Amino acid sequence: TESLPSAKLSKIAWYGLYNWARPYGAFVFRGHAGGVMGGLADMDYLPDYGRGYAVMINSGNKKALSQIAKLVSQYVIRDLTPPALPPAAPVPAELQRHYAGYYQGINPFMQLFYPVERLLNIRRLVFATNGLSITTYDLHHEQWVPVTERLFRKENQSAATLALLPDADGKTLIQTEFGTFKKVSALRVWGQRVAIGLIALLTLSSPLFTLVWGLRKLCGRLHDAGPLSVRVMPLLSAVLLMALFGFLATALWTLVFGDLIGEIMTWGVPSLFTVSIMLLTIAFPVAAAASLYFVYRERHAAMNRMAYWHSVLVAAAMAAVAIYMGYWGLIGLRLWA
Repeated sequence: TESLPSAKLSKIAWYGLYNWARPYGAFVFRGHAGGVMGGLADMDYLPDYGRGYAVMINSGNKKALSQIAKLVSQYVIRDLTPPALPPAAPVPAELQRHYAGYYQGINPFMQLFYPVERLLNIRRLVFATNGLSITTYDLHHEQWVPVTERLFRKENQSAATLALLPDADGKTLIQTEFGTFKKVSALRVWGQRVAIGLIALLTLSSPLFTLVWGLRKLCGRLHDAGPLSVRVMPLLSAVLLMALFGFLATALWTLVFGDLIGEIMTWGVPSLFTVSIMLLTIAFPVAAAASLYFVYRERHAAMNRMAYWHSVLVAAAMAAVAIYMGYWGLIGLRLWA
């Protein structure tokens, strides 16, 4: 980790090229992990104790490797006396005020998922008398202890894994184990949350509305139906978005909990999965644009106004998502190109 911005302050543990540090409670292992098609490996050692291990499996299952490595690590340190945890250091009030707040990840592990990750990878830093509290999207909570005024360790670990970086180009940054985060305003974070919530609500409400008016139409009781295009096109956009989200969520889940190397290799060729994603990233924006066109064209049509304005809101939400996708280059996405 000597090439990270935090190296100017001191070394922090975790990810790095070749030989990297991995805290395990008070102990700090060194080593590296990696994988190829059909296999994963992990090699770690304790340089001060002359102990270590190597694990190799004929599988791409990262969860299995992690569980095995954890058990082996526990065995390696079974009779060792843990090193003393560094004492807490004071953090100036000026630094606390400057760094407290919300942060958004800016260096994704995979650029493909960054448009989604940047909306979800949100941290909040809150300083207290006993150290630093960090929450992920105000949900997952972790407690950190200052090693110096800018370096922090998790309360049960001895090595620093978080750094308050000096401001660069007017940006306030922090460095954690696996990423760099930029400070953003609370308004931006809550604006994103509200937007995500509204778009999700409108997307899910479209099929539910369809069940209501669809049954009424089948029963001959929908007398103020109006042009069906106003109802059907926003519904089609919502269904295509849910299908696209399902494909991407499956891909992300597989990357996190499944065969990382194997999945990346299979994404590099045309397949049912990759072609489906490409077609969905084309069909959805087209349907979103058509939805806007029809709700505008039929704005004076005689139909139930609640149904009409619901279609308008759904169409606007789908258009917003399509514009966001276009901005990040996700329209017509070819994973094999």
